Amino acid sequence: MVDLSEGERCVTICRCTPIGPIFTVFNSFVNTDYALAHALSGTGDLRWIRLSYDIWCSYHKNLKKRFSHHFPQAAKLLDNIQGAIPKMHIKNHIEACQLLWAFNYLGYSGETCGELIETCWSEGNQAAGSTKEMNDGHRHDMLDEYHGYWNWTKTH
Repeated sequence: MVDLSEGERCVTICRCTPIGPIFTVFNSFVNTDYALAHALSGTGDLRWIRLSYDIWCSYHKNLKKRFSHHFPQAAKLLDNIQGAIPKMHIKNHIEACQLLWAFNYLGYSGETCGELIETCWSEGNQAAGSTKEMNDGHRHDMLDEYHGYWNWTKTH
């Protein structure tokens, strides 16, 4: 149970999408930066934001520089972000990463797991049998509806 003062918000966001990440040669974080910049829109009133990312130890390097260049309107919000590596993934990092970025050692994170996005894959795999014979358009529509329903059930 989290006791929030007036005006404070505690939000956990996990959204599934049937389209996986696309990495480019010139900047492997370009899509992640784009998604983060748009996720940050409308969050200017938050005092701090906890961001969970499997490779936060690499991603946070030059983050302010990339945002200043590509997303200047969101660059000032980076001062409110504290990153972490989810519990399942942190064990595969070197000891220095574990000490710096583990939820267990970060203030105000409690027993946060940070692996919420991973929970939809086992359920999503069940859609494979009914979508493997569909054409690309139907398959995309079906997976979009499936993940939309998954997202809706978490809010209702």
